[in-house]
Amino acid sequence: MFITKDSNQNPNSNKYFNINDSFSTEVNLYHFTTTERLGVGGNGAVYECIDSSGNILAVKFLLNLTNKAKKRFLQEIDILKKLNHPHIIKYYDSGSVNGIEGKNKEVSILFIVMEKADGNIVDYMRTNGDISYEIYAPQIRGLSAALGYLHDYAFHRDIKPENILVRGETWLLSDLGLCTAVDEDEQIGITNINERIGPKYWLSPEAIDKMYFGNEEVDAASDVYQLSAVFWFIITRRYPLGIIDDDDVNEYKGNVCRQILAALKYNKAKRFNNGKKLFDTICNVTLYRDE
Repeated sequence: MFITKDSNQNPNSNKYFNINDSFSTEVNLYHFTTTERLGVGGNGAVYECIDSSGNILAVKFLLNLTNKAKKRFLQEIDILKKLNHPHIIKYYDSGSVNGIEGKNKEVSILFIVMEKADGNIVDYMRTNGDISYEIYAPQIRGLSAALGYLHDYAFHRDIKPENILVRGETWLLSDLGLCTAVDEDEQIGITNINERIGPKYWLSPEAIDKMYFGNEEVDAASDVYQLSAVFWFIITRRYPLGIIDDDDVNEYKGNVCRQILAALKYNKAKRFNNGKKLFDTICNVTLYRDE
């Protein structure tokens, strides 16, 4: 079987890899099929796989074989192993598989096995149209709680709609590939000065400043900004660009939008400075509708 980051899964692409369609770890035996590719990104691709018990899961292969990419992938594995939250994608297993890059170069490819989602929130919005208060309110609370929980271990730094997955009725925070550990002793220190860290259209103001000048920290407050921007997008179906006012929302569908405005402050010192504070605030206001 071949796997590739090429959007058409073209085996003649300059970057394709041949691997066995079955692979194993000390924990389990897995089988995957390249006809069920679930997603593709800058560093790898995600496929459906089935374990030896018949569970349908997802496997993410790292197809960027640079040392820097490998370090980030291993850090993602290490962080995922520590997490157990109903609104964070669940880790199952990890390892490496031997393969052939191109025609004859032998390589070792790292992978993570995770729970399989039904799609991301963008897919969900396109299929279902406007999302009702009864659906989004508990999910926003859950994701805020998940971010607060994550902040005990790491800063996400890559929150965007495509990284909010939907599994059944639950929305999940996923893709921790750009995470950095909260504990300085566990940080791997591979972010370069002036490197863009985060999703292109969902960066916090300080993340953009860091990209240009290298003089800002991208921390929990940046995650709060990114997740809140995604919340605004979900509720209003509009991208939160520029100076946003109360009257930019035709119907509040709950007081939550007022709190999201506070979380989108340009000055991060005026935002909720971590996910727990965002959760505490949103949890209180989203319990009630506006009359």
